[in-house]
Formats: sequence, C-alpha cells, structure tokens
Amino acid sequence: MGIQTRQTNRLYEIIFYLHGFLLPTYLCIFRTRRRECDQCGKTFCDSKALKKHVKAVHAKLKPYSCQVCGHCSATKNMLRVHLRQHSGDKPFACPACSYSTGDHNSLRRHWMRHTGVRPYSCPHCPYSAIQSCSLKSHLLRQHPGLPGIYSCYQCSFVSVSKNSLDDHLRTHNTSQYFHNYY
Repeated sequence: MGIQTRQTNRLYEIIFYLHGFLLPTYLCIFRTRRRECDQCGKTFCDSKALKKHVKAVHAKLKPYSCQVCGHCSATKNMLRVHLRQHSGDKPFACPACSYSTGDHNSLRRHWMRHTGVRPYSCPHCPYSAIQSCSLKSHLLRQHPGLPGIYSCYQCSFVSVSKNSLDDHLRTHNTSQYFHNYY
C-alpha cells in the first residue's frame, strides 16, 4: 500500500491546492506498488486501474451508452462527463474568471491560459501551445516539409512526441517508428 502518514496527507492537500485540478486518482503516483500494462508499458496504482485501462484502451470496449444520443463510453465516469453536455451541468469553475465547464480536463487546459503554461513547443520557431493538436496544425501550416511530426506506419496515429509514438508502437508489439516529414 501507499504511505499513510498525516504529513503525506497534508502533502496531497498542498499539491491539490497548488495545481487546483489534480484529481485524487492521480495521487497514486506516490504509492510504491504499481501494476504495469503488458501491452504498452504504462503503470497504474492497482490491478483495478490496470483492468480498466486494458478494457478501454486495448480492447476498445465501450459498454456505457448515452440514452439521449447513443454516444458510447469506455467508463461510467466518461459517460457521466458526456451527459453534462446534455444537462448543461458545469461543476468545474475557474477561480480566476467566470469560466465554468463540465469537464475537469477543459478546466485544466483553460487554467493554462491564466498561468501561461504551454507544454508543446515548436522546434522551428518560438510558437508554443497548450494542446498537442494545436502544435500539429501549426507544424503542418507553418513548417511543411520540416521534421516534427511522428507517424505510426501501421495505423493513423500521429504525434508531436517521439516518446508518445514509442509508447503507441508498443501496442503493435514493435519498437520501430517512422519519422514523417510533412
């Protein structure tokens, strides 16, 4: 099991407060016993989280269906987030402005606008972005023919990160990658 001291619990509270959007499920990074996925190498807090990952990512099972529009989700939580689109429920509010959303990831990305955090940087110019898809679009529009986009040669997966491509390729049981020059 994980470390169960009061000091650690306080550390968790401080981390949650400073980042604002760190969910309790992410706190498992502090646990010592982790489970690794045989197919892609990602690690998880416990066997339950690993089983959910395998079903959702590798088996691509989506057993949860929206009664309003038919959208299918891999987990109950993903369906609950989807249902907020129909209900208009927006429980996640920005502490710095009036923005609110039904998805914690949207709030996390929004918060990056306030903090200036832009984790995806162009290797060819000063451009940076909050999301990898914005960097992909930038590279294709502004720097066609230059390196920076990595493509899987077995499927349509595309990434701006070689590490992400390498992780993806493990799902195909291979370590080769194709560096695509668009």
